[in-house]
Amino acid sequence: MKNRNSENRRSVKILNWFSVFFLLVGILGFMASPFCTFFTDPDDPKVSSWLRFPLGDPASLAVDSEGNLYCGLIPYCRIQVYSPEGKFIRGWFVDNGGRRFQIKIDEEDKLHVHTVSGNRYFIFSKEGKLRHKEIPWSGERSSLGSFSQNDYKGNDGNIYKIRSQVFFLSKVVKTDANGNESVVLSDPFFLCLVNAPFPVLFWGFLGAFLYMIKYYLENMEEIKRRNNLFWETSG
Repeated sequence: MKNRNSENRRSVKILNWFSVFFLLVGILGFMASPFCTFFTDPDDPKVSSWLRFPLGDPASLAVDSEGNLYCGLIPYCRIQVYSPEGKFIRGWFVDNGGRRFQIKIDEEDKLHVHTVSGNRYFIFSKEGKLRHKEIPWSGERSSLGSFSQNDYKGNDGNIYKIRSQVFFLSKVVKTDANGNESVVLSDPFFLCLVNAPFPVLFWGFLGAFLYMIKYYLENMEEIKRRNNLFWETSG
């Protein structure tokens, strides 16, 4: 009996640690989007060469004259830049109101951003420095057709496409003039685990499930006693 109680206490302790861990991962990942809005300073975007976010559900992409890829990440209100080989270079937050936005690169390699929420229009240098801001934007809606969605044709003739897989694990695929496809950008495994909106929701549900098992093991004798009492009184 003592050995059984000791095993139960050990199991409860392990389940408690795992449930708390997965719940925290799920909550932090799910709250990433509203949390990131606090860092969106439209007048002074914070550029970082070390803080890399998962791709999540990219809004659009663009490619500059050097072949660098620019991805607009909706869940994180963020622009991220990658080398032609898919290596992360830098990123900064954009005041997109937490909704979809579009990007494009002009002939001077300046990045143009238009947001659905608030009709905001920004122009950034390739280093992430704000060059122009217009809120609300007074331009013609017809000109938005030049903005990229989920595919982009580079100056080199290659076509770049965003492909979303299961759990919103996105990647960017390049198709050359001969029709050959290759993956040029994907997240490392550890970023896939905290990708929003999935699989962070899965981790949250897993944490809640483990907590329920922990609660049952912790209160198993009391639950059994109440069940027996219920059946005795109802019988």
